Amino acid sequence: AGRITFVLGIPVLFFALQAGALADRVDRRLLMIVTQSGAAVVSLALTLLLFADALTYELTLLLAFMLGVSLAFGTPVRLSTIPTVVPEKTLMNAIVLNGFAQNISSIIGPALGGFVIRTWDVKGAFLMSTVVYVVGVLFLVPMRLPNIAADGAAASQRKRPPREKGAIKEGLRFIIGHAGIRGLFLFLAIAAIFLVGPYGVLVPQVARIRLHRDVLEASLMFTALGAGTIVSTIVQASLGDLRRKGAAFLIVCSCCGAMLASVGISTSYPFTIFLMFVWGIAGGFFMNLIQTLIQSNTPREYLGRVASVQTLAMQGVTPLGALIAGWGADTFQIMPWLIFSGTCMVGSAVLVAVTQPAFRRL
Repeated sequence: AGRITFVLGIPVLFFALQAGALADRVDRRLLMIVTQSGAAVVSLALTLLLFADALTYELTLLLAFMLGVSLAFGTPVRLSTIPTVVPEKTLMNAIVLNGFAQNISSIIGPALGGFVIRTWDVKGAFLMSTVVYVVGVLFLVPMRLPNIAADGAAASQRKRPPREKGAIKEGLRFIIGHAGIRGLFLFLAIAAIFLVGPYGVLVPQVARIRLHRDVLEASLMFTALGAGTIVSTIVQASLGDLRRKGAAFLIVCSCCGAMLASVGISTSYPFTIFLMFVWGIAGGFFMNLIQTLIQSNTPREYLGRVASVQTLAMQGVTPLGALIAGWGADTFQIMPWLIFSGTCMVGSAVLVAVTQPAFRRL
């Protein structure tokens, strides 16, 4: 699982920056349609190979790489689209509402996936995934977005050099020169290694090995996490815009790390379900706050390139986190590595809170 996740993230390392520069220049709607269609084709190919009993480990790695290419080009476009269609004062609410659909999917998806796998095996699950991708393409077709390339073209040309490499360098200079965004990206990388990587690779093993649960029962753990993100979304929507988002972000970072370590310690299935629920609440705040902070501090002409680095910091580093998590579990066992990873998350947040007062005031 760790190797497949690593291969899935390789294209992000190679193509994410180019995708961000492209998103700042061309029709974002068209890019989203193309990338979503590419993911649908990969899912269909995997489904057909499964039904034909022709899927091999090598083909699985190849398809994972192809899906990674679609994600590498599609994610920066999606991340940079919201600020172009909503006013800045409602940006956080828009991000929260956008996350609401993802949160609903995180609840329904694992439970439905577990039911489908139990009823129709893995083949049925991938067939359902293909249908979902196709439906996504159909919803994108009628969508209309502002033409970034045509909007303020003269100003854009003054701000952005014509060559793609120059555009990428300009975006990187902006990120490096902005202390707040630079710090947020560092947190994304830390979370990819010590939170998302262990979550994807080791938490399923906790359900199977430590808690002795089957596929459906394990999927309910992730459903509880999704339910927590729904609660988080409702709370954030009712609060509206927050002051001192930086301080709130550091608090939820610490909470996410504490929940990861607690899942590693827990030997009770009901208590683990509760921990996953609390983790979902903190994780919902984490993702919405960091996306709001990044996008609200980024000029419109840099949105695609900044989103591409955000994708690189998360999806590009997550496969490395998955490999590290697999190595740590093999070397030190699952429980000690989950505790270590959670402690690293908490420690990073505390260190920044103590040494970087400007970050707390973001």
